[in-house]
Amino acid sequence: MLNEYVYHYRTSVSQNRKTDFSELPLKERNLMNVLVRLGASQVSAIASEMGLGISQTKCYLQKLISKGYVCTQGTTRDRTYMYVKDVR
Repeated sequence: MLNEYVYHYRTSVSQNRKTDFSELPLKERNLMNVLVRLGASQVSAIASEMGLGISQTKCYLQKLISKGYVCTQGTTRDRTYMYVKDVR
């Protein structure tokens, strides 16, 4: 029951957010859509959702961090990545 609630909550929240990433390249845009849908996530979850390797996913995440779309929380093994609007 709780899992259904979490799924519906995440779905409704992600549908209500303004998520226009049209100015980004395709892979970065896809990564942002995954982050909005999943919320704060570790790189392994993001990589498996996108079907990319961990190294490639980290490269895209670093680009998005430098552009101000993504921020991190935690260090090393505990690091999670999140869409900046989730933080505000």
